[in-house]
Amino acid sequence: MGAGLLGGMSVDDALGALQAGEADSVVLLENDLYQRANKATVDSALEQVQNLIVIDHSSQATLGKATAVLPAGTFTESDGTLVNNEGRAQRFLQVYLAKDEIQESWRWCTDLMSTMDDAPNWQSLDDVIEAFAEDLPELADIKQAAPSAKFRAAGMRIPRFPHRYSGRTAQHADESVHERRPLPDPDSALAYSMEGWPGQRHAALRPFAWTPGWNSNQQAITRFQDEVAGPLKGGDPGAQLLQKRTDESEYYAANVKTQHGWQAIPCPQIFGSEPLSALAPAIDARSPKACFTLCPKDAMFLQLRDGDNLELELDGETHSLPIRITDAMPEACIGIPVGMGGLQGLRLPQELAL
Repeated sequence: MGAGLLGGMSVDDALGALQAGEADSVVLLENDLYQRANKATVDSALEQVQNLIVIDHSSQATLGKATAVLPAGTFTESDGTLVNNEGRAQRFLQVYLAKDEIQESWRWCTDLMSTMDDAPNWQSLDDVIEAFAEDLPELADIKQAAPSAKFRAAGMRIPRFPHRYSGRTAQHADESVHERRPLPDPDSALAYSMEGWPGQRHAALRPFAWTPGWNSNQQAITRFQDEVAGPLKGGDPGAQLLQKRTDESEYYAANVKTQHGWQAIPCPQIFGSEPLSALAPAIDARSPKACFTLCPKDAMFLQLRDGDNLELELDGETHSLPIRITDAMPEACIGIPVGMGGLQGLRLPQELAL
């Protein structure tokens, strides 16, 4: 949603520009092009690129084409702003500092831009947020998503750790028994410490939920809500970027084009379809085996039984997977497991010829 508000061109247009030789260098930011388009299209585009700089925190297919790789921090090692499906901008803040040469993607981008004559002088996350708010009216309100790094309560930062946090010296006892100074954090009003403002915190600066007499976040969270499962006290964090229309076009209805013949439709899986989480062993172990899905009537028409292999040509590539028969699938439709079984980068739905 946030990327959509930025405008710019689509992935297809960008790949087309590369195929036409309109750019000799590309910076790929925490993305795998092979998840966005079919392999032949991506290969053709990258063949025209002399310098491919990949900024990422995880191994992915495009790394094999890179001339330089810069290690980015994961979301737990970064600060930034996300825009959710309702258009609400929300701030996320570091859990811990990245080690070695790892740093946030925006800092790598700042380093790359430093060679420009008019390079921005971004020193902190607040500088980036200010620049976005000034240059992009659609994102002007992201400044309201959370207080800035200068925010203080009675002159104190907000502690990341609860007051019962212990083991501060023990965790580094192999190096020194002296307590270390808290790590610096120029990008938020939080402190890497248990010391700080003990009172009620701003909803966007609430690193944990704890209250006397309750042992866990799950038990304590209701104490921070107006009512059980209701809004947080003080209001939900974030800033609403999309404003509700008041004219007759307030409500929208999807204009679904009537298709004829067989259709390949996307079937996202709870485990396995999201590319980043699928890298985790615990998620991978719970991911189902990739298969095509048919309704009983269509399986009978094709003379297929549960577990039989079905071969399909999708985006010019042939894929063969076992089928699963379910009443949940509409007629004349074949369910495609999103992002699984080598089916990354497909554009769905699409017509099939059987």
